[in-house]
Amino acid sequence: MIEAFRHANEQKSKLGDPRYENITAIVQNMTSESFADYIRSMIKDDTTKQDRYDVKTVCEGHGTSHLSVIAEDGSAVAVTSSINN
Repeated sequence: MIEAFRHANEQKSKLGDPRYENITAIVQNMTSESFADYIRSMIKDDTTKQDRYDVKTVCEGHGTSHLSVIAEDGSAVAVTSSINN
């Protein structure tokens, strides 16, 4: 779940001011089946994204992430995860 949140947050950071970003194209990519397959292939049970890419991060020990998914039939799932001090 944490890895899914990391990927979702990375994509969320691409959403900006529509005057400067093509939000429609970004959202179409984010909601495509092929992109979902790609993200699923990136999530591993035995390693984190930082481990795979050797990214250095600062852990402040707290934060909140939220993920919402809406299907074509209108069904929806929302998950929020909070880590506090």
